[in-house]
Amino acid sequence: METNTELLFALAEALGIGLLIGIEREQQAHRSGREAPAGVRTFTLVSLVGALSVMAGGVPLLAVSVVLVVLVRVVWIVGV
Repeated sequence: METNTELLFALAEALGIGLLIGIEREQQAHRSGREAPAGVRTFTLVSLVGALSVMAGGVPLLAVSVVLVVLVRVVWIVGV
């Protein structure tokens, strides 16, 4: 069983990876002169949702979370 410290480090790792990917995507979109469909906030939230899903329920909960995130993102893009 993982300790609280290991869980905290795993969440911090997911947060860092999401931030780095989001920053890179926004910079790449800015250089090409277009708007990024997903940036720092999106990647950070998705990485944390993924990490928490795996910690709480494993791969089945991760699959459900991915589907929900995709649906919310599609509704957000179509609705806005």
